[in-house]
Amino acid sequence: MERFFLVLLVGLAMSAVLTAVEIPLLKKKQFKQYIREEGPESHQKKSGTPTMGGIAMILAQLVVVLIFGGFGAENLMMICVMLLFGAIGFFDDFINEFQLFHIRSGKFQSFSSFFFILPATP
Repeated sequence: MERFFLVLLVGLAMSAVLTAVEIPLLKKKQFKQYIREEGPESHQKKSGTPTMGGIAMILAQLVVVLIFGGFGAENLMMICVMLLFGAIGFFDDFINEFQLFHIRSGKFQSFSSFFFILPATP
């Protein structure tokens, strides 16, 4: 039980530190969320929020799993699945940031991303 809380605290601390470092960098590089004018008024307050913040979370999780869990098959499988989901989030933010597609269906893209990851899970 003590190990559980140690892992939890180390993961929380690493996430907080990495996020505190990453957010100013993302703001400096102008990676921010743009909200369409046609969207709901309540979404307009999210405009300018930095995107790609999940990078810090994934790095913290990787370090914690490798330090406390080792290189066992189950941990490596978990890391692979986590990285695949992170890749989906990254590519989604990347596509939005550089506007590679003018029209896209968010529901279809999320649904198709799920089937991209599904074969990788046991």
